[in-house]
Parts: sequence; C-alpha cells; structure tokens
Amino acid sequence: MIDSKKLWNEILRDIKSDLSPANFRTWFSSTKLESEEDNEKPSFKIIVLNNFVKEQIQARYLDQIRELLEARSGENSFDLLVEVGEVELPKPEDSIKERVFSEPDTVKEMKIGWGSASNLNPNFSLEKFVVGNSNNLAFAAAQAVTQSPGSVYNPFFIYGGVGVGKTHLMQAVANGILEKDPGVTVIYTTCEKFTNEFIESISSRNSKGFREKFRRADVLLIDDIQFLSGKESTQEEFFHTFNELYGGGKQIIMTSDRHPSSLGKIEDRLVSRFLGGLTVDISNPDFEMRVAIINQKIKAKNLSLTPEIVDIIASKVDKNTRELQGVLTGIISLASLSGQEINVDIVKKFFGIQGENKHSRPVTPRRIISVVGQKTKISTGDILGKNRQKELVLARQIVMYLLREEYKFSLVSIGDSLGGRDHTTVMHGVDKIKTDIKSNINLRELILEINNSV
Repeated sequence: MIDSKKLWNEILRDIKSDLSPANFRTWFSSTKLESEEDNEKPSFKIIVLNNFVKEQIQARYLDQIRELLEARSGENSFDLLVEVGEVELPKPEDSIKERVFSEPDTVKEMKIGWGSASNLNPNFSLEKFVVGNSNNLAFAAAQAVTQSPGSVYNPFFIYGGVGVGKTHLMQAVANGILEKDPGVTVIYTTCEKFTNEFIESISSRNSKGFREKFRRADVLLIDDIQFLSGKESTQEEFFHTFNELYGGGKQIIMTSDRHPSSLGKIEDRLVSRFLGGLTVDISNPDFEMRVAIINQKIKAKNLSLTPEIVDIIASKVDKNTRELQGVLTGIISLASLSGQEINVDIVKKFFGIQGENKHSRPVTPRRIISVVGQKTKISTGDILGKNRQKELVLARQIVMYLLREEYKFSLVSIGDSLGGRDHTTVMHGVDKIKTDIKSNINLRELILEINNSV
C-alpha cells in the first residue's frame, strides 16, 4: 500500500532544493498526491488549487516529478495526472506572514516590521560606492533622493549593464533614508519576486494581502523591472501600485538593463510613468575607476596587493564591478588552493599571461564537465541527468563551482549547460562547495587537480 502523503512529502523535499522559495511556494505549497492501485499499474494524481497552477506544473515540472516518483516509489510504470481539486490551504496568518515578510536568505536578514526594510544589504552605502565618470550623475541623483525622498526625482530610474552597481546604488539610497528616519517603511524586491508573489496571491486568493504589502511602502525599490515584459496581468497590478504610491508622495526607485523607451512588451502608460522622474545610466567603469574599485575590495578583505597586481587585474577585467569581484575571488581561491600568497605569478597564471596553461585556450562548460567526469569517474550523461545520488550531486556542484568561481560564467548559462537547471540551484551548489572546501582537504585537492587538468 502506497503512503501518498509520505511519498509526496519526500518528493517535495527534493523539488524544494532545486527551486527558489518563491517558486516553491507558488507552485507546490497547496498540492497533494493521491494514488490508486486497483488497475494493472498504479495511478498517481497531483491535486492542485486551480487551472493556472495545473498548467504550470504540467509544462515545467511534470518530467522531474515523474522521475522522482519512479525513484521514490520503486514503480517503473504508472499513470501520472494533474487535476484541480480540494487541497488544504496554508493557515491564513502564516501564509500572509510568509508572503509579506519572507525573503531568500542570500542576503543577511534584517529585523522586519513597520518602519524597517527587508532584505537590504547593510554593506551597500553611498560611502562605499566608488564614483567615476561612468556613474557620477547617478550618484549625485542618489544623494538628492536620499535627502528628499518622494519630492525630487520620483520615480528614480537607473539603467545599465550587468554588474555595474545599479543594485548597490539603489539599496544605498534606501539605507541612507532609513539611517535618517528609522520609521520609514522600505520594501525592496526584484521584479521576479514581485511577479511570483502576485501569482501566488491569485493562487491562494489573497490579492488583498499582496496589495497591502506593497502599497504600504514609503519607499519601494524594484530591481530588474525589464522582467515585466510580456506579463500583462502583473503590469496591470504594478501600474495601480505605482499610481497609489506616486499619488501619495512615496519614493519609487527602479533598475533595468536598458532605457525605459527600449523596454519591449511593456505598456506605454507604464513607460511614460518610468520616464516621469529622472532616468540615469551607469556604464562600465574606466581603468582608473576599476583600480579604485579593486583597492576598495581588497581593503574590505584585509588584503594587500602591489600596484602592479592591481594594474594587471584592472587591465584584464574591463566589463563591470561584479566581474572584478569574481576575478578577485578566483585569484584568492587559486592562491589558497596552491598554498601561496597572492603574487604576480599567481595573477598571471590566473589570466594565462605566461606560458601554456589552462587559460591559453577557450574554456567551455563542456570541457569542465568532461574533466570533472574523468576525475570523478562519472559519465557526462549522469552529470547532466536528474539522478540525485550523493556522488552525482557532488560532481554537478563541482562543475558549478569551477564555472562560476574560476571562469566567471553567469548563473543562467551554467544552469543551461547542466541540463536547464534553475539559477538558484547553481547558487546553492556553488555556495555548498565554497563552504565544504574550507574543511574538506580531499575536496580541496580534487578541485585543484581538476583545475590543473582543464
């Protein structure tokens, strides 16, 4: 006799490890599994709250659920359906509390309540923001908004490429406002989280709680607003939220990877509102600014690098602040794995400046996966597959760590190269290896061996 409840709880634990908290709550918090064994083969039914959730699970997660069911139940042949039915909703008070106040733990949590902010990084401040030709206008505007929120430059729209400091500047404004007036209610979120919470509010029939959360803000910060593109219902909701806050003199700050007029599939009425305040861009830092950023980063890490080393790094990394941070982490990691202090030779080795080494030819995800497979004796197919055996998960996480920390691939591209995994799964894998490598000598030696073989 199959214990459907126990089986489903086990499967949900597996799924939860691969999804962001918001996605997991949206699609799986109000589901259950039913089974029948009267036929020639078992039949499983996933019961969901409404047709919207049904369609999303069928389109995005059914193959994964089928594999987990096969592994957990021991059944090789079974029918699997998704149906709308009666399911137990979370307790209202718990549900509202989680939706309104819960954020991922990738950033240090702050005390949350009326007159405070959730998920702001306290290290993001105007004092720590390195100013140069590429961002001086944005910085000056941020100072003005900090001094007079809601009255000048509202909305404040910051756009630019990846890793140039948009989020830092936006959160620095919020931190500055809170420092002046701790009673202000600041809400920071990404456009993706805003969308997921909106969908979840529909699924759980708590649109009122969603609106009350965002419309109570004195300062609302939305990161990556370009992801509103094509989401008509979410745009409608954000339009009314925007109007409510703007009409009440509340400050709205948004970031995007492009100018508002270049945002595709976003309603004209929203674009016109985005352009109604001040729109500023942040471009990639020039050489002098990159030197200043590197010096700031190494000071924060209590490191001392010679001017020659700093100049090498600044000349080799010419894109953005985030890449500089990643390169510094990679150099520190390489020096640590080699048991040496950071010196010119280590830095040149990292960039492939001298001799034939790992960076003298292009490194691809396929190459990393192949070498990891050779060293761990695991096939490429198993690394790319869905099996969650401990040794396979470890091999995947090593691939994620090397691609991210050593070769600076984006989270999305790493997830795509590993069979379409979610970027949050990649983040978890990288963080897991970064933690384990500190205390696991064998793992450290294995990664060093793999790295030297690439």
